[in-house]
Formats: sequence, C-alpha cells, structure tokens
Amino acid sequence: PLSPEFMKKYLSYCTKIEPKLSKEAEEKILEFYLQMRELGSRSESMITITPRQLETLVRLSMARARLLLKDTVSGEDAEVAISLMKRMFETVGIDVRTGKVDLGVLHGKPASEKSMLELAISVFRSLEGPKKNLVEGKKFVEELVKTGKFTRERARMMLYNLNRSGLIYEVKPGFYRWVQRG
Repeated sequence: PLSPEFMKKYLSYCTKIEPKLSKEAEEKILEFYLQMRELGSRSESMITITPRQLETLVRLSMARARLLLKDTVSGEDAEVAISLMKRMFETVGIDVRTGKVDLGVLHGKPASEKSMLELAISVFRSLEGPKKNLVEGKKFVEELVKTGKFTRERARMMLYNLNRSGLIYEVKPGFYRWVQRG
C-alpha cells in the first residue's frame, strides 16, 4: 500500500502534466459523441448526450493520461473515458419507465414523464372544453386510463400531482379547474 503522503505528492506532480490529445483519441471520442447524438435524433423527445458531456470525455481522457504520466492522450485513454461515460449512463441516465438511456433523467425529468404530463394536460383541457367547464376527477382518471398509457393508479397520481403542482385546483370535492395564468 502507498502512503497518503506519497499519493498527495504523486497527484500534485500529475497535475503539472498537460497531455495533448492524439488524433486516435480525438477520433474515438468524436465517433462516440456522434453515435450518441444520432440516437437522440431518432427519438425527438429523448435527450441524449450534450456538448458538456463531450468536454467531460476529453477531460476524463486527459486525467487518465496524467495519472499514467503520459504526454499524449492515447486511444486507450479515450476508450476508458468512454467506458466510464457509458457506465454512468447505465447507472444514472436510465429512464426507469422505458429502460432507455435518457439524459433528461439527469436534467430533472425523463422524456417519458414529460410526454405523460403533456398527454394528461391535453386530456384535461379537452374535458374542460372551450367553456372552461369543471372537470370531474373520476372522469379525468377514466380518460387517462382509456389512452392506454396510464394505469388507474398512475392516472390518480397524475391528478394528484397536477393539483399539488398548482396547474389545476379543486373547486369543490372531486371537481377541478385549470389555473388561469397571465
């Protein structure tokens, strides 16, 4: 085992090294980034990799090269960084409802949850109609279940969340209205 003092000195020395990105490392990182962007473009609602994650790949590659006291970031360094990024996606970037990689999870809400919210709002607004009628909670839940995208429990939870978030409010027990804004 290495002593903590030695590790401190070693890491301090490593930070003085400024490795340059090799052509091979650059190509591997760019290829991975473009593949991930292409996945995102196939599904308009899914958020995938961003330029910020591209910068992270470069920094991870450089950090590995530094730790190995190398002047040049190799293709292997890039592969290790890509492997770490993939592992991060698998660990925290998965939309648990769809099982797909969706970085929207990291930014707050997964795309599937956003689309469910949009569907619920659309159903509520259609039940309300142009005359802004009260919407019965039971009827709203039934209509959500009819879409095939909600279970009865998830539909009830959506009603609860819309009310709790202030998008709708309960006028009288079991009847709701859309909150007028602006």
